[in-house]
Amino acid sequence: MDNLRDIDIRILVFTPPLVGFGGFIVWLIVAEQLSNSAVPQAYFEMALGMACFVQCFAGFAEIYRREMPGPFGKVIRGTPAIISGIIIIGLFGFIGSVALIHGISILILR
Repeated sequence: MDNLRDIDIRILVFTPPLVGFGGFIVWLIVAEQLSNSAVPQAYFEMALGMACFVQCFAGFAEIYRREMPGPFGKVIRGTPAIISGIIIIGLFGFIGSVALIHGISILILR
């Protein structure tokens, strides 16, 4: 965990949304190719859920480091960073879990 202390906080916070969105797009392209250009709703929701879960890592990084990137390259430390991390985890964790559970339930109930 000491490696997280050495990495710039902007990289830790801005990389997970990019990776999550990129994985979302790749998953949809693969699903489209496998399903003859008609992506089923279950695959779409499962991809959305996983993308949201990846974005939760930004919140974990903010809470662990107790700092977040601010405007004009400044780093904000302390309680605002922890609150921001909790909001990110709560928002994307809730959306991700609902989308993932709904996508899996669609596949199971077919």
